[in-house]
Amino acid sequence: MSTDADNTDKIVKSIAECRKMSIDILPPDINHCNREFMVIGKAIRFGLEAVKGVGSSAIESILSVRQKDGPFTSLEEFLRRVDGKKVNKKVIESLIKSGAFDSLGVHRAEAMALLDTSNGSAAVGSLFGQDDDNAKAIREWDEMEILRGEKEALGFYVTGHPLSKYREVVASLHVRRLSELDDISDRQEIQVAGVVSAIKKIKTKGKAETMAYLTLESEEGSIEVLVFPEMYRNLSAILDKESLIVVKGTADKTEKGIKIISKEIMRLEDLIAEDGPKKMVVTIKSAFFPSNLKRLKELLSSFNGRKGRCQVYLRIEASDSLVDIATGLHIEPSQVLVKSVEELLGEGTVKIG
Repeated sequence: MSTDADNTDKIVKSIAECRKMSIDILPPDINHCNREFMVIGKAIRFGLEAVKGVGSSAIESILSVRQKDGPFTSLEEFLRRVDGKKVNKKVIESLIKSGAFDSLGVHRAEAMALLDTSNGSAAVGSLFGQDDDNAKAIREWDEMEILRGEKEALGFYVTGHPLSKYREVVASLHVRRLSELDDISDRQEIQVAGVVSAIKKIKTKGKAETMAYLTLESEEGSIEVLVFPEMYRNLSAILDKESLIVVKGTADKTEKGIKIISKEIMRLEDLIAEDGPKKMVVTIKSAFFPSNLKRLKELLSSFNGRKGRCQVYLRIEASDSLVDIATGLHIEPSQVLVKSVEELLGEGTVKIG
């Protein structure tokens, strides 16, 4: 993977292949990674060179200090020990977003807030001298914010993917995997799903109308989608970065690669409401069931104003058993709803299928 460090699409495909083989992909770690990708047991950990904005001089400085004086014990100590001219604020921001400081016991939002509050090395003492209550009051980023940071720092998602909660829904739509498009024919009808990771707008010649090239990314790769002026004019309101969409179109296959000429674009949320599975499972650990039940009911009820067709099930998770309980709530699933529930119960507690 180190040889493909500058090829984002190859790295995404490699990550997908590793996960199929039950090989964990780990983000960089300030104490446990070197310059390049490294194998640790049955896992592969990103190297520091994969983090955007972290140059050779910064990497050499970090590794040299770590080798000479031992592992870093806190973000405070890291800031004191490294050369601030080589490991500047932008470098540290990229490392935070990549997850490199997670093992030091500081979550990414807190680390970023502490860094933003500092005024260079002279301020480190007062910065970290603030009381623990203030530090704990900083809310951790939600899953999408974490993934967005990883994408910015590494060029791809590592600890998850915006589509991962909707795997069953996507599977039910019979879309083609982006990693399996090499065998399709030119002009073949095709349907794919993914998250919009980039939008390039251009003006057509003559009428100077706006059209767009979208970069659509799944857990297994990415592809370019061409959106002509009339369709873009009708859909521009929903075609934002990070939008989850399904595209129907024809393949345009050349020596340079494959892109899709879109004929129809739909939001994944709308398809869930119309045709998708009708079940949303919310997992609660039994130890926290009584304290969270009332708040969860209030939260779900607030999304139940317009009755949806997706029934909510509570999955009570004990040490040795799982119990599913059907509720009387029927909602329309959305990214906002999933985010709200997971802020209450934790990441990965919502599954739609």
